[in-house]
Amino acid sequence: MSSAASVASEPLVPIPEDFECPILREPMEDPVVAADGHSYERRAIEQWLSSGHRTSPLTGERLPHRTLTPNIRLRAFIQDFMQRLPHLQREHQIRVDLDLAIRLREEAIEAMMDKDRRQQDRAGPSHDGHSDQSHQMDCSSSSSPPAIAAAAGDPRPQSASGSSSSSSSYLPRFEPGTPTQSNGSVSMAVASPAQRIVGMSRAIASAPMEVSHREVVGLVNPPHMCNRDLPSVLGIMATHHADASVMGQACAALFILAANAENKTTIARLGGIEMLLEVMRHHKTNAGVMEQACAALFNLALNDENGQSIARLGGIDVVLEVIRHHKTNAGVMASSCAALFILAANDENNKGTIARLGGIEMLLEVMRHHQSNAGVLEWACGALWSLAADYENDQTIARLGGLGLLLEVMRHHKTNAGVMASSCGALWCLADNDENKETIARLGGIDVLLDVMRHHKTNAYVMEQACEALSNLAGNAENKTTIARLGGIEMLLEALRHHKTNAGVMEQACAALSNLATNDENNKGTIARLGGLGLLLEVMRHHKTNAGVMEKACGALANLAGNAENKTTIARLGGIDLLRDIKRTHEVNPDFLSKVDAVLSRLR
Repeated sequence: MSSAASVASEPLVPIPEDFECPILREPMEDPVVAADGHSYERRAIEQWLSSGHRTSPLTGERLPHRTLTPNIRLRAFIQDFMQRLPHLQREHQIRVDLDLAIRLREEAIEAMMDKDRRQQDRAGPSHDGHSDQSHQMDCSSSSSPPAIAAAAGDPRPQSASGSSSSSSSYLPRFEPGTPTQSNGSVSMAVASPAQRIVGMSRAIASAPMEVSHREVVGLVNPPHMCNRDLPSVLGIMATHHADASVMGQACAALFILAANAENKTTIARLGGIEMLLEVMRHHKTNAGVMEQACAALFNLALNDENGQSIARLGGIDVVLEVIRHHKTNAGVMASSCAALFILAANDENNKGTIARLGGIEMLLEVMRHHQSNAGVLEWACGALWSLAADYENDQTIARLGGLGLLLEVMRHHKTNAGVMASSCGALWCLADNDENKETIARLGGIDVLLDVMRHHKTNAYVMEQACEALSNLAGNAENKTTIARLGGIEMLLEALRHHKTNAGVMEQACAALSNLATNDENNKGTIARLGGLGLLLEVMRHHKTNAGVMEKACGALANLAGNAENKTTIARLGGIDLLRDIKRTHEVNPDFLSKVDAVLSRLR
């Protein structure tokens, strides 16, 4: 097959591997992380687990638990990519068409040159010892037409005949009179126009260090990156590190390439993390480079080992320095907050390091400065969420006014699902602290949270985080009364009805109901009166193979069964038989079985 034919058959822009469910092999709409650390489409992994599988669909190893965690960040990236895909496909097709036109022209020129060489071989050398000048004239008149030369990136003005009016400024440079290269290829300085055209693409591919700025920017074309481009991108970063616009393109390409799990490891092995951090140090005042570099750092840090390497190499300090320099730039702040989010999410040491270096203060300052920018706030709240999983950080965030600021964000952006998911996630971590429970309630946080739940009641991602926040707030006796008075029980039961197939929402809603029913007779009666007992049993029937949901549902049922009337209702609705069936399903899990036995003993 000719090179031109191979271009014509080149596939369209591929879906990044990490965006596809390993089970369904299609882009994910509701990605969740299973106990094996891999992301799956929720309906696919739930079906896998409900079919009785106890092992990972990817590794075959036994799963330590069956809890599924929503991968909100991955979902946002997939949605953004799928929205941009038609535009990327059009760009890709234009590129393919141009490549095809150029390669067809190259093949025609090579064929013409072969024909001329054969004619010269038959005619022999000219009598004066010089080559036939007519050959050069023929090649010159057969060089790329103006349209193709322009498409190939040739910046030179074209004459009417199509030849350049000045020497090339973008080809590899050679001194006049340079002889044939050691590999047998013809020197660009003495080559005919046809040889220059054919040699251009070869030189770009084999000697990026000698290619000028304009051609490098064309080579590093982020929307069209594929795995085989990785060494070239790292080579360009090593040889053109002082060129800001090239580094911006290279970092954008690295971001796309690092979406692939294998590439994350390869980039680290080839020294890509060190290169990226060096680029960030060198171009720290350049907002465009910093935005792309922080985004690449985010993708790389999704690998836990890479996250540790980034921290060990001083990457956290570098990201915080970016925030100091560019705190008014929304694009840079979104990328840098995203990097902090993932660096803090998977590593307890990084949580402490970010706090020690003043990262919490910086995040809160970013939130104040960009209070009207939902894109920045989603990532800033996400970073706060990751940091708030540390108890000392909880206290620091509260001391610095973070609770009031977070609630203000929730009031101003309550219609934005992304901001609400991140801020509710941060709120549930912060509400794990007893003092924070009281402060959040005093600042009107329960009312704000329930308002968010009303507005996003059909959004599973928001509802899961909101239910968990409500669950933690309900650990305070006074808050239980406030939640019930403001309609929180109704909202939780509404979540059970709307999202009964969603294990994440079910687990957290059941946990919240359990806390509300603990040592509160009024709430026990309200939950039963509003149909909560039947809903809980329905959830248990639908998710009986999911240990996480079952544990929380059994906890709620055990607390509700402390009421004599509720015991009768649970038995009448088939609760006892259901619990016995659940025991058989989870007979290999002794810890969970003890919880089921506790409920059954209360129902006797």
